[in-house]
Formats: sequence, C-alpha cells, structure tokens
Amino acid sequence: MEKKLCLNSNCGKNRGIIFSLDAVIAIFIVLVIVATSHYYFTWKPITPTELQMIKVGYDVVSILDNKGIFDSLDRSYIENELRKVLPNNYEMRLFINTTTKNIIIETSKTTPKNKLIVCGERTFVTNNDFGKIKFWMWLK
Repeated sequence: MEKKLCLNSNCGKNRGIIFSLDAVIAIFIVLVIVATSHYYFTWKPITPTELQMIKVGYDVVSILDNKGIFDSLDRSYIENELRKVLPNNYEMRLFINTTTKNIIIETSKTTPKNKLIVCGERTFVTNNDFGKIKFWMWLK
C-alpha cells in the first residue's frame, strides 16, 4: 500500500471539527467547575442562633396546630393564642393560606429590615379545609 500525500483542500476537514468540538467540551467543563466552586465558596452554614430560631418557629406553629387553633380560621383567636405560645423575645408573622381564606397575622406592626429573619412553612388540615402556614420570625 502506498501512502498518498494529500495536497488538496478536501483533505483533513474532519480534524477541524473534532478540534472545535473538543474545545467546546473543555469550555463547558471549566464553566461547570467554576460554577460549582463558586457555590461552595459562597455558601454560609447555618449558625446555632439561626437554627434555634427556626426550631422555635416550627415548635410554635406545631403547638398551635396540635391544639386545633387553626380549625376556626378566626384571625383574632389565632392571634391571641399565638401571643400566649410565642416566647417573649421573638416576634412572628404568619400567613395562613387555605382553599377558602387567606389570613395574615403579625405580632408587630413592621417587619425589620436589618435583623435576622428566619422562615418556614407547614401544612395543616382543619375539619373542613386544608392549607399551608408560612411563618417569619425575628428577635425583638
């Protein structure tokens, strides 16, 4: 077999396509690595204070739910019971969304802009309805 020397323009066209495809794959891999490393370097772990506030928030909502406070969907009744259960050094905002009603309950007039605010949500079932409770909680 003889080797032919390729001197025309049709010889080696596939080599350029493979090289371009290789470069695109390499750029994609580099971008994935950069994005992943950015996520891990900017991620901040939850502090014990934040974790405690989240647990207290879920505890308050769970107590109210287990007592059947949300069955009535009466705003003033829920607000009074919330004030009884909520620890003195916390403020809380509840948003109760059911298939028939939306209720917003706040223990203070304003939500702070410069304090740590934790949030969570829980689903509940009443006698005739079901819904979701979202809560926001912060220190006084």
